[in-house]
Amino acid sequence: MLRRTFLASLAAPCSLLAGEVLAAPMVIERAWFGPADRAHGHDALGIGRYPGRVHAIVRDSGRQHEVHLNLAVNAAFEDGLIRLADLDADGSPQIVLIAATRSAGAAITVLGVERRDGAPVLLERARGPSVGPGRWLNLVGMGDFHGDGKQDVVAVSTPHIGGVLTLYRYQRPHLVPVAHERDVSNHVYGEVEQQLAAVTIRDGRRCVAIPNQRRHRLRFLAPTLRGGWVAVAPDAVFDHPIQSIRLVEGNQLQVQAGTQFRLLR
Repeated sequence: MLRRTFLASLAAPCSLLAGEVLAAPMVIERAWFGPADRAHGHDALGIGRYPGRVHAIVRDSGRQHEVHLNLAVNAAFEDGLIRLADLDADGSPQIVLIAATRSAGAAITVLGVERRDGAPVLLERARGPSVGPGRWLNLVGMGDFHGDGKQDVVAVSTPHIGGVLTLYRYQRPHLVPVAHERDVSNHVYGEVEQQLAAVTIRDGRRCVAIPNQRRHRLRFLAPTLRGGWVAVAPDAVFDHPIQSIRLVEGNQLQVQAGTQFRLLR
């Protein structure tokens, strides 16, 4: 967010004063998890322990600062990926990840930076609905699905048991679910691989490439204005379950299914 610094105590109502400076936004340049030192009780990724801290490097007025945020002692980041996205189109990206507690389950959490006492601090900007005790969700990614210049967040709730593809709109301090579709999955329980889906373009339309629940079909889905999803291309069928999806040059998809690698254009 832009902050004006005035060199005089009286400001002209419709013009900038001589010497006024518009400060550049604080920008998160990179982020990483702290040590995986918490026994969370739920183990979607099969690693046993999960981090409770996230660090970031923030550029502010040409200088770099390291900041961090600690979750409450009963929470952990049940996630293995750090994702940066400018959800509010203000020129400064946010950190999007999965935080979870044993009592409430997992929820998408958005972290951002603000200036406190002249220095940047990392804090929670928004949170989506929790999926319930002992339940987890896995992010797909972000994309401008509505053509308004703002990034929406896409995730799959309970990908191991009747996964539900959900599109969330960033309305601080909330992530608001606006579209749902069943029979999808983007994760295998106990596996560290989280990239079994991708945001891509098909027939000029931004969509999600995501396996069905059995992971033998790759679906291409775009959100509708009525809160659902619609297929924008035929399913791609595989003989073995899909194990990973990578977005490569020109919105092509590299899909691994068993020992088979297929490039989808």
